[in-house]
Amino acid sequence: MSNPYSYSSSDNPDSTDTLFVTEYGITYLIYLTDAFGYFPDYPEFNFKIFMFGFKPDQTPNKSDPRVKDTILDFLSKYFNTKPDNALIFVCDTSDNRQDARFKMFNSWFDKNTKISVYNSSILKTNISFCDENDSNCAHASLIISAINPLLSEITSAFRELDESFKAKYQDD
Repeated sequence: MSNPYSYSSSDNPDSTDTLFVTEYGITYLIYLTDAFGYFPDYPEFNFKIFMFGFKPDQTPNKSDPRVKDTILDFLSKYFNTKPDNALIFVCDTSDNRQDARFKMFNSWFDKNTKISVYNSSILKTNISFCDENDSNCAHASLIISAINPLLSEITSAFRELDESFKAKYQDD
């Protein structure tokens, strides 16, 4: 990670929102929400899984590598303080640009597979599902610390979500 933007969280200790402003004046929101409903059969980690996302307040006109650096820095610090948690990232499908988002997000991890977390790394597992014509796909990623003591169990449960995501996606 070469040059992340400075970012800050709300003054509220329970807040899960983090903001940063790019040199182009675009404000990004990094947010976490609970994912408790996805893992009710796994009480050992149900409350340690969160949905992760980020979004700009306007459509960026230029590619800005510092956005990637900032998101990866945020994730590294998050897992540094919460190595027992896991995050799920679902690519927004509202504008049919989910494939591009998925490709971009994957490229960030392909180039940064050894994000340092206590001399360990952050791992990412993907699931994707498409409509009956394979023309419209939805994508989700599990982001988890390699030192998470429930790594195997959480990863397996995430892979089982494939059917749940398919049902939710088909209802949208």
